[in-house]
Amino acid sequence: MRLSPEAFPLLNVVRIFLSGEARDGTLLDRQHITQTVERFAPIAGPGLDARDLDVVISELEKSFNVWSGRAGALLGNDPGYQAWLPGRKSDVDWRFWNRYRLFIAGKFPPRVVEEMDSVTDEVLGYLENPDRVGAWRRHGLVVGHVQSGKTANYTGLICKAADAGYKVIVVLAGIHNSLRSQTQIRLDEGFLGYARPFDGSTAHGTPVGVGLIDPSVIADTVTTRDDRGDFSAPKAQGFQIHAGGNVLLFVVKKNASVLKNLLTWAELNAKTTTASGRRVVSDVPLLVIDDEADQASIDTNHQVFDEHGCPDPDHDPKPINKLIRSVLQRFEKAAYIGYTATPFANVFIHHRGETDKLGPDLFPKHFIVNLAASTDYFGPAKVFGFAESMLPTHGTVPSRLRFISDAEEWSPPSHKSSLVPRYRGKDGLPPSLQKAIRSFILSSAARRARGQERTHKSMLVHVTRFTDVQRIVHRQVHRFVEELRNRWRSRSTTAGETVLEDFRTMWQHDFVATSRAHGGNVPSWDLVEPHIWPILEVVKVNLINAKASDALIYQEHSRDGLHVIAIGGDKLSRGLTLEGLSVSFFLRASRMYDTLMQMGRWFGYRPGYEDLCRLYLSEELSNWYTHIVEASEELRAEFDRMVLENGTPEDYGFRVRTHPVLAITGKLRPGLREITTSLSATPFEPTILREDRVLENWDSTLAFLGSISAAPTVGFQADDSGAEERRGSWPGSVLWRDVPGSRVLEFLRRYSFADQDLTRTPSSVVRDYITQRIGEGELTAWTVVLLGKLDPDDKNPSVPYGIDAVPDGFQTLFRKYHGTMRADRYVVKRTGSPKDEAIDLTPTEWKQVVEQRSRLSKSVDDAKEYRLGRLIRQARPASRALLILYALTPSEKKLPNGVAVPMIAPYISFPYSKAASPITYKLTALYWEQELSGSE
Repeated sequence: MRLSPEAFPLLNVVRIFLSGEARDGTLLDRQHITQTVERFAPIAGPGLDARDLDVVISELEKSFNVWSGRAGALLGNDPGYQAWLPGRKSDVDWRFWNRYRLFIAGKFPPRVVEEMDSVTDEVLGYLENPDRVGAWRRHGLVVGHVQSGKTANYTGLICKAADAGYKVIVVLAGIHNSLRSQTQIRLDEGFLGYARPFDGSTAHGTPVGVGLIDPSVIADTVTTRDDRGDFSAPKAQGFQIHAGGNVLLFVVKKNASVLKNLLTWAELNAKTTTASGRRVVSDVPLLVIDDEADQASIDTNHQVFDEHGCPDPDHDPKPINKLIRSVLQRFEKAAYIGYTATPFANVFIHHRGETDKLGPDLFPKHFIVNLAASTDYFGPAKVFGFAESMLPTHGTVPSRLRFISDAEEWSPPSHKSSLVPRYRGKDGLPPSLQKAIRSFILSSAARRARGQERTHKSMLVHVTRFTDVQRIVHRQVHRFVEELRNRWRSRSTTAGETVLEDFRTMWQHDFVATSRAHGGNVPSWDLVEPHIWPILEVVKVNLINAKASDALIYQEHSRDGLHVIAIGGDKLSRGLTLEGLSVSFFLRASRMYDTLMQMGRWFGYRPGYEDLCRLYLSEELSNWYTHIVEASEELRAEFDRMVLENGTPEDYGFRVRTHPVLAITGKLRPGLREITTSLSATPFEPTILREDRVLENWDSTLAFLGSISAAPTVGFQADDSGAEERRGSWPGSVLWRDVPGSRVLEFLRRYSFADQDLTRTPSSVVRDYITQRIGEGELTAWTVVLLGKLDPDDKNPSVPYGIDAVPDGFQTLFRKYHGTMRADRYVVKRTGSPKDEAIDLTPTEWKQVVEQRSRLSKSVDDAKEYRLGRLIRQARPASRALLILYALTPSEKKLPNGVAVPMIAPYISFPYSKAASPITYKLTALYWEQELSGSE
């Protein structure tokens, strides 16, 4: 986006004004920024138009409406490791990092740069001190989001690692030349500072990127940005390590021949023999960055473990995995970090996998870091949402999704390489793809109208993996674009008038309402129409596959921007970034979570044009993506739970939700276990509570309790059923019966759950489940309990509720903090107990519980089934669930944040349901061990 000279005074004045409002770190939304710009606009005079104002607003959003959350980390137990970075930080000359920070300062919002600085410090600190004497090895994993800036993150890490003393840095950049070349280009710009020519020389080439800031900071490389610039056999034979010299960078494919070259080079330089007889490169710290670490690097061969859990020492892994581990073994000091957005395969690596010759497998035993995307990230959850809200229109907000229903004949989901795409028997495109192309032309024109004339603009067409079929699609798309050009040139004719009307109608009925709903500043048709021809005139149709000569060389069009419709398959499926992507037409029907997510090139950052993005796909694919989003977010939530409990990678197992049609990944070891579970007869117990939402959740609770018309029972005591064991008593608590399920569902929607629930089930899944069960006549009559206590001698705070049913002197329950304390989170180990779940049972139901517990406890096979909570939930009829609202305080003397209200923790006890749909999970080996031990 270009800022006109007339707009600079307005930008500066508003920036100063907003800085005062955001001094405490408060985010300012687009609406507030827009209102402030419009308020100050008169000072700039009459020379500004709507486009200038939009550019000013977008520039201010980068500073005041974009932030990045904190990364979380699981840290392993390594007796030999000691935290080293804090003690060395002031002594390191951060030359590589400082110039890289200057380089990205104009590309990312300030708060994002600050977070990148912080998280790369953390990851570097989790590596070993490169100055540490002796042999060491570190394995870690960094989990980001698809197209969320992982390359920028590990470029920053490489800069800091080089400054700290790592001498050899190897980046494993995917399996295709195009991705390796793209990664080399980015590291040329962000780390090396120059682009070497492909001439076999070691001379430094043309200054680029950081080299234009400070060319005196030097590192060497033996690979280049050319498609043929990988690490070849001649380079492996002739290149030598110079310990203590310049840092040496390799950017290589995960290809067996290339990795053998790298291993050969390492073996030639391995001069030191260890006590075990292994020859290694000594005193030259190695850092391996494995980009897309779930692709090709995973050992999917089945390694046998004996009855004691010891691995087969002679196991033979898959070739790529074997070669990576072999390279690591050739260095006395080595660190390996995998980067991926789809860690499904990585978390399933066996935590004890190892061989005598190759050492440990690539399980991230020392650390796992979960990167947080910034708020301007256009990610899967934003595109597809969750099942609860996933409708074509997202309720009343127009969606960016456009469902395809006319392309099955043209390109069936399953077809051969001999397919000739035809629509209704003719050599042409289906109307949906024609519409998608017009949509791309319009979105690009609208971006020009907003001042983005010189930015890259891309469209993705991904319908088949077969290159021969792609060639036909390329020809058909190219012909259609030429037809649009010809019709536009002849607008005085009937055909020309038709194409103009097609664009105008699409703008009015598709773009205007959608853009307004998503916060876009929508230019009028009169402003958009003049920019359509400049886009039509220059747009290219490129075929991107292994057999095509076209390439997406964005840097060669940095001055005016590349405008391209990219047609391809596998080469566009992972890692490769389509700059300025706004419209995608996607029919590729992979049935694996990770592959489908990586094919989603439409994720990423869309500054100033997120509202103009469109995704054309089938409704079935959309539903698949929604499921994968839920599985992914559930996995991230489980990770966050572990972080808050100070877990380690080897302490906890993972489970990943499965799908009846889709596979999690094609890179799993054979023999992995599965479990099937359901919310039927289970509790829902959030144990992370939001301290920043105490008052809001209190108000929601009061409104909910005030809406219940049923007469409550106060100071509830257990009915004496005559059983040997009493259920307990709850003096001071208040109980309502027969509360409609719809009222409970409304409360759960208003309650602000923490974004990292300790429960293994997201709150959105719980709401979906309740909605489904109510629709089938279950969960219609709830018992609601407000649980506290009455004890005049107790020190816990008394709370005035303002509700007649709540007795005077009602007191909170004390639950101490558990795990890592955070300013905005109150983490407890448990909120309730199974005995509390019995509060609404009738004498007959309680008698059933006691009898079944007595009978089942005599059977060893049923040992896990007689737990009290499960029996209580099974005794309750399917129409009745229990919602307990615990009134908690984290201190025996005061309530959180100085407010005079308790923290409300909802606990749900679901009854057994025959009709409830189960959820199946694939388990890691460690999770299965925990299941067997009953430690969960």
